[in-house]
Amino acid sequence: MNTSCDKNRNKKRIVFAKVLVIVLVALIVVSAWYLLWPKASNSPNDPNFVVWHSYPEGSPQAEYIEKTAIPAVEKQHPRLTASAVYYSDDEISDQVLRAKNEGALPDVIFLNHENMAALAQYGALADLDNEDRLSGLYGGAEPLPERNIAAGKIGDKRFGLPTEASVQVLLYNPELFSGAGLAPPSGLPELWNVLETLSSDGRVYGFVLPDAGMKSLAPFVWSDGGELVSEDGKRADGFLNHGKNIKIFDRFAAALESGRIFLADGDADALQLFAEGKAAMTVINANDISVFKEQYPDSAFETAPFPKGSAGSVTVLDCKYVCLTISADMNAAASFLEDVLSFFSVPAETLASARPLPVSYSIRDMNNEFLLAMKQISEGYMTTEEALDELARKWDAYL
Repeated sequence: MNTSCDKNRNKKRIVFAKVLVIVLVALIVVSAWYLLWPKASNSPNDPNFVVWHSYPEGSPQAEYIEKTAIPAVEKQHPRLTASAVYYSDDEISDQVLRAKNEGALPDVIFLNHENMAALAQYGALADLDNEDRLSGLYGGAEPLPERNIAAGKIGDKRFGLPTEASVQVLLYNPELFSGAGLAPPSGLPELWNVLETLSSDGRVYGFVLPDAGMKSLAPFVWSDGGELVSEDGKRADGFLNHGKNIKIFDRFAAALESGRIFLADGDADALQLFAEGKAAMTVINANDISVFKEQYPDSAFETAPFPKGSAGSVTVLDCKYVCLTISADMNAAASFLEDVLSFFSVPAETLASARPLPVSYSIRDMNNEFLLAMKQISEGYMTTEEALDELARKWDAYL
């Protein structure tokens, strides 16, 4: 009997020991997994600090972000695995809105002012002025004139820090100019005369522009002393539809009708037509000149400032803003910005007459309304005065 009981006890002990071993092994596995999980979740395939930018692969900006600033963040914050993702300017807008809807926004985004205004409206961006770590990153020096840096503000809050500006300059074909005995225009009256001369034989357009939007026409308006909106950017009525602008828009519409100015299908198409010698002049963002040289190495071109008028002329349109999302890792983002802002610089000498376009949550709607007004004017659906009066009222609702 005792022997049988001893055997049963031994069996129970063995079963208990096996169960204990299994439990201990399970605990070890769970503990190991728990300890290793953060490293697994921070793998390059699943980074926990993400930067989105639209600088082309191989550009100095992209190289710096990806090869210098990102590793610096990882070194300064060892718990992070950082990653930079490239999207084109068109893609980045769609991707940001998609990520916003999915609740998966990156920490830092490089945006133009249109996308920045939209994201600020949707509550996706952090208010930079409220973050102590982010204040004074420029060392007290404004990288742009205050009227341009203000474009990084929506209302009284700053949602983006401008890193660099694309200033529009005049791109002209010296061979076409010398053949016609002309020099690049230094004022707007000269520009109109040049357009008449260069396009008189019908061989080439005097000017090719991406479209008839406010980006394309703003330099003509400002060079002739006109305004799009009030100085504080809050009112269009009385400015956009001023009598001076009516004359400017009439002249522009006449140039379109006569073929002195040709509208392309966007920036890339305009530059291609110019490179092919089909137009004597166009406009280009200063930051894109090196890319243009690479794309069209055989193209003859020179650059000159767009003719400056009493209101200035050069537009700062594609200023890149570096923005933080609401959910960003603020400490890591501040480190990243300190690094990046030490690299980016703005050519201050090119900004002497620079002016930004109005900034609004509805900047795209404003431009679409502008394009519609120009269509109504050029195709005779409305008089210029009627179209600009209606456009000014619409803009006031957006502003």
